[in-house]
Amino acid sequence: MVLTSSFQFQDFQHYVDVNTNQTKAFTYTRGANPTLEIFEQKIAKLENGECVKSFALGMAAISAAILGLIEQSQHILVVNTIYGSASKFIRHLQCLGVESTIIHVSETADIFQHVQDNTKIIYFESPSSQKFEMLDLEMISLFSKKKNIYTIMDNTWSTPLFQNPLCFGIDVVIHSCSKYIGGHSDIVGGILVTNFDTMQKIEELGCNLLGGTMSPVNAWLAIRGLRTLPVRLEKQEESIKEIIDFLKNDSRILKIYHPMISTPKDICQKYLRGYTSLFGF
Repeated sequence: MVLTSSFQFQDFQHYVDVNTNQTKAFTYTRGANPTLEIFEQKIAKLENGECVKSFALGMAAISAAILGLIEQSQHILVVNTIYGSASKFIRHLQCLGVESTIIHVSETADIFQHVQDNTKIIYFESPSSQKFEMLDLEMISLFSKKKNIYTIMDNTWSTPLFQNPLCFGIDVVIHSCSKYIGGHSDIVGGILVTNFDTMQKIEELGCNLLGGTMSPVNAWLAIRGLRTLPVRLEKQEESIKEIIDFLKNDSRILKIYHPMISTPKDICQKYLRGYTSLFGF
């Protein structure tokens, strides 16, 4: 674990050369740190992504992605129930001239009738918060690329082990590290995963200028969390199956909101690798 805030160079000219040529080097932990880099490389591998940036909070990752990709007079389309603070942040952007619409759909194709000429971002979770609705990621991606719209998806609930949205064309994937990735209720943090071109558009404002950098201590703890993630998720699958079976036999329960119950099997089979075993696929 590297806790230093700044790093040593051979001399001043070395420092100038590194910054002038944009050579990869550690200068100041707000921009890069060896411990953060190890954590980010592991997430990139798990999510099949080219670039990862880690943040002090999940909201820092969310705000960085949105502010890095949106401009005044453009529109953000929010689909289904998302993290409450993310929804508040997007609505707050109206004071900066950014429009937004929040919709609730059960069928992925219904999203597209709400897209406007100035829509620049489609923001969603799948499974979504609270009700765990699932969407067809590939359908959203194919439509959005034709319209030059960025897709930003919060993948916290599935983790990189159960779902990799980038593989289906989603532009930006976000995680809250205080949930499954951290796993031990002792850190907060966020991560943003995307490709090189999109990260270049996000990094200067969203990362460097806003400055919501994850601390090396939290990165070190998140690396520890990744080591236990497979074991924890395997046990969670077993527990969910038992809970659903129990609730099915309780006459007081009218509806169970979970991908294993409320989502077509073909969608689960296509996207959620872990849960599919519980369907017998």
